[in-house]
Amino acid sequence: MSNKDIVLKELYYQFRRADNAYQSYLTERIYLYASSIRKANNRIYQLLEYNLGLFDDEQSLCALELMAHYDVWMAQFDQLVQEINPSISATFVFERFPGSLSFPKEAKEAFMNAYKK
Repeated sequence: MSNKDIVLKELYYQFRRADNAYQSYLTERIYLYASSIRKANNRIYQLLEYNLGLFDDEQSLCALELMAHYDVWMAQFDQLVQEINPSISATFVFERFPGSLSFPKEAKEAFMNAYKK
């Protein structure tokens, strides 16, 4: 398995991890689940950032889209955590700022599909 294949595999499972945490969060909007999303998103960001040179041009553009979204999302998330200092069981309603970058679903799907090939 090549380095790129290993990275694509980890991205695939980290995206699934984030999706699972998001589904839990939708059921019960508490900080515990929101924090799990944050951790998965951070790992995805790290994988994209550190391995940008392994991707083809199309994947690199997708990585940049995802990273731009995560830059804004994580800054907003971290600011809210700092402001309210929630316990793990506290209600935690996080919404991105109006006008901020929406999640680039197509970019995520490009990486998910690249692993499935």
